[in-house]
Amino acid sequence: MKMGRYLVAIAALSLVLALMLQGCASTPSGSGKSPRDLLLSSGFKQDVADEPGEIKHFPKVPSEQMLCYQQGDKKCYAFKDPATNSMYIGDDAAFKRYVDQAVANQIDKKYHTPVLQQDDPQFWPLWVDKQGGG
Repeated sequence: MKMGRYLVAIAALSLVLALMLQGCASTPSGSGKSPRDLLLSSGFKQDVADEPGEIKHFPKVPSEQMLCYQQGDKKCYAFKDPATNSMYIGDDAAFKRYVDQAVANQIDKKYHTPVLQQDDPQFWPLWVDKQGGG
């Protein structure tokens, strides 16, 4: 009889542990908020790649990392989300708010450490005018 209770307790503990691990894997943060949620609340604008030029350029952009594009003194931050076929575009002010929220919500640093992109002449005419911020 004791052996049966022991097996039930182990099975229940295993189930609880599996559910906890699944919850950890579903979001790259400790808060339950995704980088996408924070991007939108920080002022980034979401733009679905649905125009011919965007559709052609979209696969060339690195996924799920913060990218910084600079042309002269103008900067633009972009985050590609292949799951929604979207680019999140923001300016310096939106990026600063995003970093503050990402740190506060324990979002993995790889999602808010910008990677400077070398000259990408296709990026500017397709995406920069769609940026959020302010």
